[in-house]
Amino acid sequence: MAAVALGTLIPELVLAQGTPARPLVFVRDVRIDSILFAFGVDSSRVRAAVVDAVRGAGRLATELTASVPSLDVDVTVPRSLNGGMFDPRGYVRVEVGRNLVEQGKTGSLVWQGMVDLPETPTWREFGRNTLAAVIRAVNNYLLSGVRGT
Repeated sequence: MAAVALGTLIPELVLAQGTPARPLVFVRDVRIDSILFAFGVDSSRVRAAVVDAVRGAGRLATELTASVPSLDVDVTVPRSLNGGMFDPRGYVRVEVGRNLVEQGKTGSLVWQGMVDLPETPTWREFGRNTLAAVIRAVNNYLLSGVRGT
């Protein structure tokens, strides 16, 4: 009886393993607002952390084809209309599949999300919090229920 039950489950397990539950991506752009460079944010370190997070989740594409969606990260600090800075604040935006939209292969992003950077009393402290906020935003995507394309 157990052999019959296992026999009916094995094809489903093989089928489930044959198709990825979530799409593989490649890290294309990690843009950091230039004001944050003055306060210690290292863009290469942020990019490496993003790649490591995606790789650690088993979602980094090893081969780039025309159908592989990109993961783009943008850290933005808003400015006033006259170009001045507000108090230390900003946000991290993550977009998956922007490359497919730009190439006309799809009409919408695979996934998008935004995390507000916590307001801090100083720009230096704000800069120190940026890497953690970027990783939190990327993890929101990695833990989302997005299914394969």
